[in-house]
Amino acid sequence: MKPNTERSADIPVREKENGLSSPLHGGLKNPSSVHRSRGTGDGQGVAGDSGEDRGMSSVANSWRRSALGELSRTTSGGTPSRKRKDYYDGAIPWVKSGELNDDYIDETGEHITEDGLKNSSAKLFPAGTLLIALYGATVGKTSILRIEASTNQAVCGITPGSELDTEYLRYHLVYLRPQLLSHRYGGAQPNISQQVIRNLEVDYPPLPEQKKIAHILSTVQRAVEAQERIIQTTAELKKALMHKLFTEGLRNEPQKQTEIGPIPESWELVRCEDVCEVISVGIVVRPSNYYVPDGVPAFRSQNVREDRIQPEPMVYISEEVNIRPTHIQQNHLVRCARNRRSSG
Repeated sequence: MKPNTERSADIPVREKENGLSSPLHGGLKNPSSVHRSRGTGDGQGVAGDSGEDRGMSSVANSWRRSALGELSRTTSGGTPSRKRKDYYDGAIPWVKSGELNDDYIDETGEHITEDGLKNSSAKLFPAGTLLIALYGATVGKTSILRIEASTNQAVCGITPGSELDTEYLRYHLVYLRPQLLSHRYGGAQPNISQQVIRNLEVDYPPLPEQKKIAHILSTVQRAVEAQERIIQTTAELKKALMHKLFTEGLRNEPQKQTEIGPIPESWELVRCEDVCEVISVGIVVRPSNYYVPDGVPAFRSQNVREDRIQPEPMVYISEEVNIRPTHIQQNHLVRCARNRRSSG
């Protein structure tokens, strides 16, 4: 059965912009089973014409590949003049690129007024619109609107046509993000253009299968988020317990004030040097000069976590450099003095 290559008339084709007209290939590489929706006019894709291809499963042959600009409408927003206070603090949510984090937008940090919307390039997007950041620290990040909202010019709004499910497309864009980011250009704040997004070729099965894929990924994402909430809650509990134990102890005794804060009355405040045999630091002057391909493992600040040693990535130093003051042994306490990281 030949794949349906007809396309809704209201979905625009790619436009040439800034000299970028070559397609960017999608990440699902299976050319013998992916049909190019542009076709040849007779319903046939580029691949799938040999006897072997015709014998493949109908599921595999139902996948297609097209440029995103042929399957959706894209447009960016704008920023009302900051000199006009009457353009801000209105009722219209206004999304900035920094608010995109591969999730959903239910609220925004700023709002604009009707006049601000009318007198700028900002546009009002309906709930369900897929957003992607064009530049800034979050370039390539996505979100789906759960509210009607406008955006600034650093955000591109994508409205899929009838052949694409929005949730599926969002996950596919996340999957293809490394490819998108490889087309960034500019200096201090590299960005991607709308044309790069339009030229991006995406692979997609029939809508029912897209929805199933999106459902599976959403289920996994919810499980990940639930686990992250548990970890965060446990970390907060640990922090609270540490404060209670190190200020009140276990005996329910009175407290006394010290230079580091309240401690149990029976506790004694001493200096580390009075209770430690050795306090030393590692190599502090150009330590990379002492790295060798194979030798004694050497910890760096990036190996030190709050409650453990992270062994990778590991570097090595020679036996000659591994002198006693820098030699760490089992049960030694390690604390980072830089990069705002510490461990005990």
